[in-house]
Amino acid sequence: MIMLALESVTGNLSSLSGNLSSVAGNVSSVTGNISAFDAAVKALVGNWGMILGAAVLLVLFFIVLFVLKNVLANAIIGIIALLVLKYVFGVAIPLSPLVLIVSVLGGIGGVAAVLISAYFGWL
Repeated sequence: MIMLALESVTGNLSSLSGNLSSVAGNVSSVTGNISAFDAAVKALVGNWGMILGAAVLLVLFFIVLFVLKNVLANAIIGIIALLVLKYVFGVAIPLSPLVLIVSVLGGIGGVAAVLISAYFGWL
């Protein structure tokens, strides 16, 4: 009976040592990742040009994203307003390339300009 208990303990110890070696492998992997991150941070220390360039590019990215989002929304609203005026309300507006460009670039204001132009017969 004591022999069986000792065999069980040694089996548990051997599986524990396998688990510990697995944990040691994971720890070395994590420390390897930390050392790679540390090397990247050390490469940027004192390199103000690269840090400033990255910050400027990040700011420009968000400005362009904001502007393009507004331009796209304005263009969609302009085209929808032009089509509603033409097909729902029956306003005689020709769908020429100039009218479409003014409506896309101007949005609601462009459609208003096209509407005024059509009223005065300038189109």
